[in-house]
Amino acid sequence: MAHKAVLGQYGSMNNNAVIARTAMDKVRISRAVSNLLKAGFIARDADPLDRRYAVIGLTTSGREAYGPIVPLIQYAEAEMMSP
Repeated sequence: MAHKAVLGQYGSMNNNAVIARTAMDKVRISRAVSNLLKAGFIARDADPLDRRYAVIGLTTSGREAYGPIVPLIQYAEAEMMSP
């Protein structure tokens, strides 16, 4: 879910930017992107600045799902960071 939250917070970006912001490895991001594409939560388009790369972003369904998960992610993060 962290990758969907990153897209919701920062907007569309390529996989490398998601990796940098989540500290998740490339394989996990790739699998997550594949699953989110199949579920219709994200869409993938060619990067307008460099067509060798793809940019992923939330779809309408993804944005609708993003809102309710934000408090859950914030709570989980607070729990992990507490002593």
